[in-house]
Amino acid sequence: IATAYPDKKSILMYVTSLFQVLPQQVTIEAIQEVETLPRQSKVTREEHIQLRHQQRFSEQYLDTPEDRSFGSSLMEVEVDLDSYQTALEEVLTWLLSTEDALQAQGDVSSDVEEVKEQFHTHEGFMMELTAHQGRVGNVLQVGSQLITVGKLSDDEENEIQEQMNLLNSRWESLRVASMEKQSNLHKILMDLQNQQLTQLSNWLAKTEERTKKIESEPLGPDLEDLKHQVEEHKALQEDLEQEQVRVNSLTHMVVVVDESGGDKATAALEEQLQDLGDRWAAICRWTEDRWVLLQDILRKWQQFAEEQCLFDSWLTEKEDAVSRIHTTGFKDQNEMLASLRKLAILKGDLEMKRQTMGKLSSLMQDLLSAVKNKAVAQKLDGRLENFAQRWDRLVQKLESNSKQISQAVTATQTSLTQTTVMETVTMVTTREQILVKHAKEELPPPPPHKKRQILVDSEIRKRFDVDTTELHSWMTRSEAVLQSPEFAIYRKEGNLSDLRERVNAIEREKSEKYRKLQDTSRSAEALVEQMVNEGLNADNIKQASEQLNSRWIEFCHLLSERLAWLEYQNNIIAFYSQLQQLEQTAITAENWLKAQPTPAADPATVKIQLEKCKDEVSRLSALQPKIVQLKLQSKALKEKEQGPMFLDADLVAFTNHFKQVFADVQAREKQLQT
Repeated sequence: IATAYPDKKSILMYVTSLFQVLPQQVTIEAIQEVETLPRQSKVTREEHIQLRHQQRFSEQYLDTPEDRSFGSSLMEVEVDLDSYQTALEEVLTWLLSTEDALQAQGDVSSDVEEVKEQFHTHEGFMMELTAHQGRVGNVLQVGSQLITVGKLSDDEENEIQEQMNLLNSRWESLRVASMEKQSNLHKILMDLQNQQLTQLSNWLAKTEERTKKIESEPLGPDLEDLKHQVEEHKALQEDLEQEQVRVNSLTHMVVVVDESGGDKATAALEEQLQDLGDRWAAICRWTEDRWVLLQDILRKWQQFAEEQCLFDSWLTEKEDAVSRIHTTGFKDQNEMLASLRKLAILKGDLEMKRQTMGKLSSLMQDLLSAVKNKAVAQKLDGRLENFAQRWDRLVQKLESNSKQISQAVTATQTSLTQTTVMETVTMVTTREQILVKHAKEELPPPPPHKKRQILVDSEIRKRFDVDTTELHSWMTRSEAVLQSPEFAIYRKEGNLSDLRERVNAIEREKSEKYRKLQDTSRSAEALVEQMVNEGLNADNIKQASEQLNSRWIEFCHLLSERLAWLEYQNNIIAFYSQLQQLEQTAITAENWLKAQPTPAADPATVKIQLEKCKDEVSRLSALQPKIVQLKLQSKALKEKEQGPMFLDADLVAFTNHFKQVFADVQAREKQLQT
């Protein structure tokens, strides 16, 4: 068929003749021979591997235009030289921009995250090349057709041949450069990610040794040592947070493998990542569990230390009180009775405190069950043993003092004194009764009326002292807020929400504190009445109660003043907010007036200028009621309080400015009307 475009009949005749000369039977050997023909085997795959799973996707290699068959409208119709030149120019323009884009990608970075970004950017670039390579093939094939048809001159054929060679050369150079860039990105990215894997593995090994060492060391043995261990654990947590950056990067790892050994390489990498992920998760779990344990032990230890400190102070106080009680050399019966009262009060205090030893023992056992340290157990047992011995000595001292007082009583006072002394020393004296709390413990017999009255006096006095101290302390803290320098000056603008919230919080607490003040007053009255009945001096109680009530009145007055000040300050800020809005309107009108040109000669232009001027006059006239209202607000502010000096000055300045602007705009209106 000696033509470039045969018709259908010629094609059918050619196919029929070809079929007749082909073998009519196909053997197994022929099929095997076809199957053994060489095939393209190199395939590159890119895999995104995470710590728990992987995803694969194929990468397309760019083919040369000669390796592909192209379909285009240029091939389906008879082509001419003009259409070829147009297509060639478009492809060359695209090639130029694509070469510039490849050049603009720059050198490969040394940061793994930036290299990943460059990798994905170049991946998109390669996909664009794949999408446009058909255009290059079309142009080359069209040029070949033009030469084959033979309708061109020799010069035109030579020119087209050179253009085709140039196009094919540039395309091939671009394709090779792109593939080399992709290969280079793959290599550098894998090197950087392998470095990350090595660094993470080394860090995990070092941290695992660190955790083993920490776990092997006992907790304590003192509270300060435990606090130091908590700080060390915080440092470990900070190291984990810093290493989390590298782990996050490896979570989105990009790996490229060959098809020939891809499965084995992928399996090995997955196994390595799985191992690193398990080790990382184990360290995170250990760190979290260890933190919870340390916090629990620290809380229990601090609670035990606080209770221990309070009990130690209480024992020291009672030991000093017992040592100050006179046991001999009484001048009269009143001194003896005073000593007996003190002994009775101490007895009552010991009865109320006897359960503290059991509480300390319970706290210690709870702490030791968490610490599991023999050294700590021995140290805490020693402290409780010391408390028990001091308790026994205190009880024995009370008994000894009671006996000495009983020996000093005269014969006429023997009956009364012996009875009182026996009541005084009726208390638990053995160590076993102190440490063990029985479920049904018998209480000591009720003391006579005189002793109970003394104990009641003591409790009322304690409650009075505690409430008085609490109220004075609260008023002192509140006065620090109410006497803040912020109340010294008035402001034109600003946010007072924080200051108002603090004052309102004091106002909300005032009702509760007032109820406590009433309770304190009733306690003072009851205490004074009982002391008067006992023949004791109650002036100090009266004076303390009067001072508390007097200070409360002054405090309430100060609080009312501050609330009124805040309300007044808010009114000033609201006043200046409106003043600034009006001032801004006047400034806008003034600027508009300055920007107006001289009256035009054209009546139409003058009419337009006049309409705009009338609008400004109307807008300024509408502000007159607001200005009147502003003056009334200023007057009200000055009548209510001794207002700040700047209030009148600013209002007068604005009023004068507004009048001047209004007069100038009206003058402009008259000028345009004439």
